[in-house]
Amino acid sequence: MKKILLSLLIALVSVCFLYAGGSSENADGDSPITLTVMNWQFNEAGKGDMLRAMLAEYGETHNIQFEEISIPWGSYPDTLFTRWASGDAPDIVFIPDASLANAVDMGYVLPLSDYIDFSQYEDEFSPLINELMFDGKYYGFLSEAVIQELIYLPDLLEEAGLDPNSPPTTVDEFIEYASKIAATNPDYIGYGTRNSMDQSIGWYSDYSSWAYGFGARWAENGVPTINSKENVDALTAYKRMYDSGAMTKGVTSTNYRKAMSIGQCGFITDNSSNIFTFLSDNPELNVASAPLPFPCEDSVTELVVLGVSNDAPHKEEAVAFVEWFMAPENYIPWMESISCPTGAYKQSVSDEWIEANPTSKAFIEGANHATTVVPDGLGVYMGEFRDIVLRHMETVLLNNVDPQTALDAAQNEVLKMLE
Repeated sequence: MKKILLSLLIALVSVCFLYAGGSSENADGDSPITLTVMNWQFNEAGKGDMLRAMLAEYGETHNIQFEEISIPWGSYPDTLFTRWASGDAPDIVFIPDASLANAVDMGYVLPLSDYIDFSQYEDEFSPLINELMFDGKYYGFLSEAVIQELIYLPDLLEEAGLDPNSPPTTVDEFIEYASKIAATNPDYIGYGTRNSMDQSIGWYSDYSSWAYGFGARWAENGVPTINSKENVDALTAYKRMYDSGAMTKGVTSTNYRKAMSIGQCGFITDNSSNIFTFLSDNPELNVASAPLPFPCEDSVTELVVLGVSNDAPHKEEAVAFVEWFMAPENYIPWMESISCPTGAYKQSVSDEWIEANPTSKAFIEGANHATTVVPDGLGVYMGEFRDIVLRHMETVLLNNVDPQTALDAAQNEVLKMLE
């Protein structure tokens, strides 16, 4: 019974904490303003603590208190939209990029460029921040951008008889190297990745690095391109890796990332934050990064958007916090604290930090060729679009349906959905 109650609490209840800012009263005798902050990252080891520290720093210097609304990732988008719709909007919201178009379309997010002068930083902005612009206005600021590149363990390459300093650069090499690592030891994983519907959000992101790496896109200007030649080629190659026996099947990201942290997984296609998690768990781990081994240099990114609710109880104070967060002198320490080298600016971390963290360089370069996984012009249909594509991809993996046939069916189903 205790386990059941605990599960219900985790799934349904927001855990709130209060960060005190300054004294209990300001110079005019007023009590501090309390801003509510909603984010799934409060639950993430390390990052949650860094977020709390950043909020505490701002609160101390601006006489603000922060009330934490911590929601598990799996239920975060639904909970956020439910709160918006019910008139219980948090002041400050962290929004997954896949949910931003819907939030803007429904009028839930404040157009920040009506309140903040973005032009003062535009020369230094990364092109990634353009994903936050609708009708010429910024509806948020980029808290971080996670870029997918190849992460690998040189020691496992060497153990498999491969050059530890030469990671794969082609799909054929990728499959070959992963297969050799998996054959070296029954406990080893060649390539760890998500590929089942119970992890659909993560699978869609992981697989998109293959699709984009073959020059494909899910849509262009609101028109789905699911069954393009590039997408068919990508899925055909992915199926080869799936059938090789080197790739995880139905395994959670927690499991294969743990395997890498203890030196038992050769490759993952993932974001840089995992490297710092691995090294935190296992400081002796020899881990490296490289560009994705696909025909095109294009990569994928997922964006975390910092925004203000349109119905925020304390809109002015929430906007002031975002404006403070945007300033490079505050933003760069934030990015370094969470070990994320890519974000709102062309250079979101210092040169000294990059030199101290050489594995970050592949991700920084990848940001120059990265595109969000949200289908262009169809962001408001993201959830339905994703599930349709993956259901038909699953028939290729599990039932050996021809990739062209499966993607034609997915294209037709999405078109019917749009009609």
